Amino acid sequence: MIEINDREFKLLKEHLYRISGIDVPQNKQYLFNTRLAKYLEEQGCKSFSDFYNRLVVAKDDVLQRHFIQEMTTHESSFVRDITPFLIFEKKILPKMGKQKIAEAKFMPPTIKILSAGCSLGQEPYSIAMIVHKWLSTQKVFCKKFVSITAVDISRKILERAKKGIYLDNEIGKGISPEFMEGYFTSQGGHWAVKSIIKSMVNFKELNLAEPFTSIGTFDVIFCRNVIIYFPIELKKRIIRQFYEMLNPAGVFIMGASESIYNISDDFVTIHEGSSIYYIRK
Repeated sequence: MIEINDREFKLLKEHLYRISGIDVPQNKQYLFNTRLAKYLEEQGCKSFSDFYNRLVVAKDDVLQRHFIQEMTTHESSFVRDITPFLIFEKKILPKMGKQKIAEAKFMPPTIKILSAGCSLGQEPYSIAMIVHKWLSTQKVFCKKFVSITAVDISRKILERAKKGIYLDNEIGKGISPEFMEGYFTSQGGHWAVKSIIKSMVNFKELNLAEPFTSIGTFDVIFCRNVIIYFPIELKKRIIRQFYEMLNPAGVFIMGASESIYNISDDFVTIHEGSSIYYIRK
């Protein structure tokens, strides 16, 4: 089995950071072996140096995409850390809906939502289920007036997300029996998201380490447990772009262990019980 040495680790670590913003610490050098060694052998690479040359010198796009996919952490579940979702359902969405209706004149009211770093799709599908439930109480809003865009760096992971099929451990414990019964079907040991929910989410490949404001503006931006893995300067660039993409009355939601402290002065922190979210200054 091919094993990485210190020099190769340094080269590949720096290259990975340049193209994705992922910074692998020294004590996790073993991840290159466990996640890549078998694939390198299958691709005819004799060493990690050979792999590096094909990435950087030969610019092999297929290898590079696989490199990013394998070194990206993909961990999620439905309604992960339930409090932000409850606040979104009970506070943010109803208030935003009323405001949008009041402001609408010649065009129908719309709400645009972004799920950044969506991984296998649990977060955007959770958002879609909450929105679908809320829409059943609305007279003005309907499904076509709410858009949910979900982005991730890994094309392979996005293809799985689009299918909307999950094992028990990928469902997690946070999702309610109401949502399980209403929005999933059992398929031979798997759980499949119903098409009415899948149709509400548009998945796109996106690298947060590159400029991304061109994807549009949004009323709600979820970026939870994603930039926690990035170095401070990249965090600042990403948060600044989210600020530019957030509509004036929009809401920005991060993970429970994340904050914008020492990263951005562009937002006001809103406290809701034990949870927080951010609005533009």
